[in-house]
Amino acid sequence: MAPDDTRHRIIRAAAEVFGRFGFDRVSLDEVSSTAGVHRTTLHRTFPGGRDELVAAVLEHEVEVLATGALALIDAAPTQTEAFLDAITHAVEIGRRSQVVGAVLADPGFRPTALAVAADRLRSASEALWQAILARPANGARQRSLAPERVADHVLRVVLSLVENQRGVGDAEAIRTYVADFVAPAVLVPAPRA
Repeated sequence: MAPDDTRHRIIRAAAEVFGRFGFDRVSLDEVSSTAGVHRTTLHRTFPGGRDELVAAVLEHEVEVLATGALALIDAAPTQTEAFLDAITHAVEIGRRSQVVGAVLADPGFRPTALAVAADRLRSASEALWQAILARPANGARQRSLAPERVADHVLRVVLSLVENQRGVGDAEAIRTYVADFVAPAVLVPAPRA
């Protein structure tokens, strides 16, 4: 098995057991057993131990979310549609992810997890924002905001919607909420005819 295959296999296994049992309740032995690799292989693949493995799992979750959002952005006809599609996708993926669920369920681990994933989340958010801005404006225009500020704001909104579903439970409700309250904060709507 190629080193990259082994790494991905371990990450997938770790995501599965972390998502099912939480980050504090899972040993590296459980991860190696679930991945079907020897513990030595796990340590060779992740010499930084548990911290490096957790970071890799969180990085993988961000990558899955960003890849799906980018595909939706590329397919959207306008900036506004791209923004609505990407945010709705991010919230839905976050809600379905067992790993994100485990992070949010453990208030003691949440700051650590967010600190580990913060740089990757922000850079992915900034890249997605730039991709949105590359879509046709269709009468809308971006506000004069720094991309990192937009990324930070949107990230906070997504995390709050992932955690609190009250009144914004399904895709349509998410999209409506984002269209009404989030998009106007970062995009100037097209003038109404």
